[in-house]
Amino acid sequence: MVLEQRMPLAVLCNLIATASLIAWKFDETSAIERPFHLAIGVFLLLGLSWSVLAWLQRNHNGDNLSRRQDGYELTSSSSPHADRSASPRRAPIQLAWDIRRVCDIRKSIGTVIYACIRLEPTALLVAGVVLRVIVSRAIMQEVQCSASGIEIFLPFLLSLYEAIFDNRRPLSPQPIAVSKMARSYSIRYALILGIWCAAAYASSTMSAQRSTYICPVVGFQSKSVPILQVLGLLLDAFILINYSKVSNEASEFGRSNLLLATLSFISAGVLSIMAGIFILKNPEHMIWSFHLDSRIIYDLIVAIFLSSSFIASVAYLMGELHGSVPITVANWATVYTSQFSTSSVDFLPGLRQSSLVVSLIAFGSSAVIMRLWREASRNQRMALSGACSKALTAIFVLATILFFGTKYSLFTHERKWADHPISLLMSNARHSSDKWQRQAKISRSLEEAVVEYQSRYGIPPPPNFDKWYEFATSRGSLIIDDFGQIHNDLLPFWGVEPAKIREMTGHMLERPWIEVGGLSIFNSSVHIGPHVPGTHRWSMDGATAMIDKFVEWLPDMDIAININDEPRAITPWNTMADLNRRGELARRQLNRTKALSSFSQNTHDSWPGAFLEPEPAFSFDTESLYFVQASIAPSFTKFEVLACPPDSLSRTASWWEKQSFCQHCASPHSMGQFISNWTLSGSLCHQPDLANLHGIHISPSSFKPTTSLFPIFSQSKVAGYSDIVFPSPWNYQDKVFYDEARDKPFSEKEKSVFWRGATSEGFAVAGNWKGMQRQRFVNLVNHTP
Repeated sequence: MVLEQRMPLAVLCNLIATASLIAWKFDETSAIERPFHLAIGVFLLLGLSWSVLAWLQRNHNGDNLSRRQDGYELTSSSSPHADRSASPRRAPIQLAWDIRRVCDIRKSIGTVIYACIRLEPTALLVAGVVLRVIVSRAIMQEVQCSASGIEIFLPFLLSLYEAIFDNRRPLSPQPIAVSKMARSYSIRYALILGIWCAAAYASSTMSAQRSTYICPVVGFQSKSVPILQVLGLLLDAFILINYSKVSNEASEFGRSNLLLATLSFISAGVLSIMAGIFILKNPEHMIWSFHLDSRIIYDLIVAIFLSSSFIASVAYLMGELHGSVPITVANWATVYTSQFSTSSVDFLPGLRQSSLVVSLIAFGSSAVIMRLWREASRNQRMALSGACSKALTAIFVLATILFFGTKYSLFTHERKWADHPISLLMSNARHSSDKWQRQAKISRSLEEAVVEYQSRYGIPPPPNFDKWYEFATSRGSLIIDDFGQIHNDLLPFWGVEPAKIREMTGHMLERPWIEVGGLSIFNSSVHIGPHVPGTHRWSMDGATAMIDKFVEWLPDMDIAININDEPRAITPWNTMADLNRRGELARRQLNRTKALSSFSQNTHDSWPGAFLEPEPAFSFDTESLYFVQASIAPSFTKFEVLACPPDSLSRTASWWEKQSFCQHCASPHSMGQFISNWTLSGSLCHQPDLANLHGIHISPSSFKPTTSLFPIFSQSKVAGYSDIVFPSPWNYQDKVFYDEARDKPFSEKEKSVFWRGATSEGFAVAGNWKGMQRQRFVNLVNHTP
């Protein structure tokens, strides 16, 4: 008895906890991107759980359950409640018989489905669930066009339905005046709940920060997606109302758990069949559907358990309370969690004081709602228990205190900075630049430069360093002592045997399929490999023009140069950490060596030179065991985040909500809405939202990466890649002609900006251009007031 009294309170607490957790991690879980996977998993788990509960209930009740199975006797004409009907189209005896048939697990699958078809509320419930999953998938396809917070109005729709159509009888016969009073309370409750939903929706909308992901104004997405959201909202209400009808009737015969289990299994089966048919008709989705990495599997498992717990809590409480009450509590927990996670002081424009006033209205109406819950439900089938009421009141008061404690500064906050953030950032940048320039040129002589190099990098400078020093000082270079970029790029190779480096270089140069160009340096001259495509010959000519100026001081070697725009080598974090450790060890050993020698002479024969032959060693179609073809496909989660620590945000979370700005992704490198750390802003490890915001992550045009360390030189690279960066040959070739005589004075130019050149950052296909950087920039400029 004590357990039965405390069960609603425990389930209510579980509802609040699961709703808060779902809201807290809602934007970061990849499970939302796979609504069919998630729905099938949830219904299978729910079906299994309810089946176990039904089995335990049957064993516990024993013979009492068998007597209650004769439900038609309870609804006969002699029953004091014979006037109650579960459906306007069916007699109670027929509905009871159909429920028994649905719940009888001994029947064949065909009989169960036939029973569901005959039982209209049950069939509609399954159809509504399946249609809701389809609508969710359609919304996810163009989620950047969705409106925030429409789902908040669900409890208002349910309360409005209950106030107008609810036919649940009271615990005991009531006078007409009392019945009217109860209906009056229900209407007042619905109206106050409507105010709460409107205020919560306004607060959510005003505090939302949209991303720059494009929702095309030309086309149907900008209008159809909000319509689908409204349809989804109506389907949610429809599902809950039909569930209430079916569950109330089934509970009369002690079969509610078995009914829910059967409906869950049927829903999972229908969704599985639909998913299978879709994959058979669209085999290109096969890999996406079944090739799930460990992070996606983990997200799905967590989401399935949280969603199942949430749905089970709602289902239980709908049998104890009004249907709108658990949904209102869940919405209330979700809104509170969202408000707590909003950090508006740090971002401009953030949550304005006007939105906080709206929040006050929402929280104030919450108190009135809690007062009306008991009044509106007093004469219904079940009343809100005193324990639940007290628990909700305590949680509401505590959450309100915490909310206003964390948001107090927004009421009194006028200016966070004494000066405008841009002025502060310019001052900081000037200070950082001056500091960097000072450390880049400390030495005043060659001897000082040698000592400074050894002090910074732990090894003696390379042979012919004196020639570099003479070259740099004669041209007044601002950089004499800073070699941080090349030091970091070469560090992992110090832990690799020289023979292995030569072997890896030969592997790349001998296979034209890998798309690298070869330079061979020997006898103080540079030779270009003959198998470079004509479209990229200019890059090899430009690199040769650079090297020719100092080639006489270089040792014999072969160089593999990436001829594509995209970087190539992405080494996993654990592997790179081990290589860097071994590289540091090798450098320390070299630093302890007393007898240092110059570059080895006449080593050309030790390098594989097959790539210089007129005919390539391998055909153009011969692929590599180390490089893969990954063009025109998402690269962020499959390759690029491999270079991040395992506990980094990009390895543990996924930002699927393209229409929302990821605030905590930008905060590490930002001051308000402005970038404060340019270097850190390029890191992928704390920005999972970048997966949808640049062409190289969305759909790289020419991308043949490797997850092994290879000595490949590239003109540029994304943070995390292990390519060796060298100056771009573009600047050494006349690729762009500029006629100064045709240029106008700046004051005479028109006030307009246009993008010149192709959008080469990624390959646009299937609408993925909406997230590419150049398109977003143009769209943002064109739509800025």
